[in-house]
Amino acid sequence: MYQALKLIVALLFATATGIAMAQGNPTTGQTLYMNNCFACHGPAANPIPSFKGFANNAAGIRAAINSVGSMNSLRTLTDAQLTDIAAYVRQQEAGATPGISVTPNPLSINGTTTTPATGFITVSSNGTAPLTLTAITINSAGFARDTASDTCQLNVPIAVSGTCRLGVRYTSSTPVTNAAGTLVISHNAPGSNTPINVSATITGSAPAISITGGPLTFTATNVGATSAELLLTVANTGNAPLNISAIATSNSDFITSAGTTCVVNTPVAAGSNCRIGISFRPTAGGARTGNVSVTHNAPGSPSTVNLSGTGTGPGVSYSANPLSFGSVAVGQSSANTTLTITNSGNAPLTISQINISNPVFSQVATTCTSAAIAAAGTCTVTLRFTPAATGAATGNLTLTSNMVTAPASVVLNGTGNTPPPALTTDAPSNTVDLGSVVNGSRITRTVTLTAGTSNVQITSIAASGPFTIESTGTCARTAFTLNAGTSCTVVVGFTASTNGSNNGTLTVTANPTSNNVSVSLAANVTAPAPPPSGGGGGGGCSVSGRDGPADPVLLVLAALSLGLLLARRRRAHAAAERA
Repeated sequence: MYQALKLIVALLFATATGIAMAQGNPTTGQTLYMNNCFACHGPAANPIPSFKGFANNAAGIRAAINSVGSMNSLRTLTDAQLTDIAAYVRQQEAGATPGISVTPNPLSINGTTTTPATGFITVSSNGTAPLTLTAITINSAGFARDTASDTCQLNVPIAVSGTCRLGVRYTSSTPVTNAAGTLVISHNAPGSNTPINVSATITGSAPAISITGGPLTFTATNVGATSAELLLTVANTGNAPLNISAIATSNSDFITSAGTTCVVNTPVAAGSNCRIGISFRPTAGGARTGNVSVTHNAPGSPSTVNLSGTGTGPGVSYSANPLSFGSVAVGQSSANTTLTITNSGNAPLTISQINISNPVFSQVATTCTSAAIAAAGTCTVTLRFTPAATGAATGNLTLTSNMVTAPASVVLNGTGNTPPPALTTDAPSNTVDLGSVVNGSRITRTVTLTAGTSNVQITSIAASGPFTIESTGTCARTAFTLNAGTSCTVVVGFTASTNGSNNGTLTVTANPTSNNVSVSLAANVTAPAPPPSGGGGGGGCSVSGRDGPADPVLLVLAALSLGLLLARRRRAHAAAERA
């Protein structure tokens, strides 16, 4: 009651101060109303009760703004803007209704493969209130709004009798005839949504493909055997060259065969055709399916054709092919490797013989030739690789069996490498240099022998020249076996007796002699240092050497001693005279 009284007083005040009830622009007023009033008051045609009776004139709106605290933020609205809002409210109170018309409907547009098809629809506001578009959608492939010729805006009222233009575009890189789509305009007029049918035709040059003859179904064929060939025809029904970039089957049960005339990357002229030959070579028994895929430059690439057939009889599949043994030292053998053979057919498999083409690959054991192998059953072949030379080695394992067509062979491969030395020493480059040794002295040096990956039979250890083998080493002095991975020591002795370079060899003889090891030994003998000079006596006890001059220090000491002796005699003589 109090709030209503305030509004009445404010309205009287506003009327008294002269806010006129001008005509106003309802279209502009609709935007202002939606932005400033709708959230609180609802639709202008049916507002909340407190809204009615004052919002259809500018004075009433101004009074409400000034008197209701929650509306004070709207005081920045000008009198002209309030007049437009009031005009819109009066229009809605009078029952004004927006209306819409679109032309043309349907819309047909044309273009080429290089120039998109474009056109536009005129949208008219033909009601008694402004028309507002709220959404424009095109849900058809290839169609889109053409913003270059589009003037329609969402949520911006179109005045009564006003219009806007809605642009439409269709793009395709290949010719198209009457591509159909639907454009829907959502709005505030009765009906809410207006659908428009659109169609487009694109002209130009492009290939088109047609594949006939499929799907292909082959007669029952023995596993591993090859069926008669069936043909597919590939036709270019377009008006530009058809380029086939790939022809591939989905699995090894089906293969392209001799009747194929389609050539990858060789164009098929417009109106021409080629053929693809397909044969069935089952890898297992029972139903087999797949497809052949053709990749090309026409729409719809790739094109596929389904294939099917039935495999009969026994079959063979391998756990590995090729079978690799890796790198193995020449003369040594690899670890045993097992190949599993599975009967992939639907009848028993009998393997009578296993053949290996290269003797460096050998069969260690097998379970495959002892009995027939049932469908889906397995057997094994154990193999070993013993290279005879360095470098790559290859061979083939083949089976003799009851299959109508011989099964594929297994490729065997490995690499022979240089074996590591059987016996090594810790002497750098198998050289021991004792350096400078004084003549008359004796020194020793320890050399460690180590066996590699196999035992080494050592028959003797000897040293030549002025070098000797000491008994303190751990290697036996007689023939012995040094086990793989173990070591022993040899102590080499040297007595310096001849000045200058002294050379020799530590020789370890093994069986076989290819495991022999030689260590070069060297020493440089030097003379001892000479005795000190002045060798006629020592310790200051002689005045001079045998041939040298008198020692001046000794001469001075002698003179002093003589003077002291003379002085003592004088004192003794004087004392005697006084007595």
